[in-house]
Amino acid sequence: RAYFGTQTLAFVARCDGLGLPNLDEEPEVWRRSTLHPLEAGDVIVRDVRVLHGGTPNRTDQTRFLPSLEFASQPFRNSEEYDKWDDRPSMPWDIFAELTRGAQGWCDNCVEREALDIGWR
Repeated sequence: RAYFGTQTLAFVARCDGLGLPNLDEEPEVWRRSTLHPLEAGDVIVRDVRVLHGGTPNRTDQTRFLPSLEFASQPFRNSEEYDKWDDRPSMPWDIFAELTRGAQGWCDNCVEREALDIGWR
């Protein structure tokens, strides 16, 4: 699910000390805002600030969602980015296997401490 037009809502809520609605409080239009059908290998490109959420996995198969996030340097230098919940998420052992050039792109997202990368 992706809630288009909400890219500034989370920022405004954080600045004003407000919380975002939980699943039971979401407007009906948000709950119906799904991206389907999607086939294996399909790609979703969205602004990372757009509110989004998963949909139920109704199979007995594990469903993986690889994610790449990019931000322009002006956004990274902005006051808005300073309030963004951005935590390192790349395990050190994976970072160490990247080429030097790729490490340059990813140096701010590597976590040198152990990460829980399992699934539940």
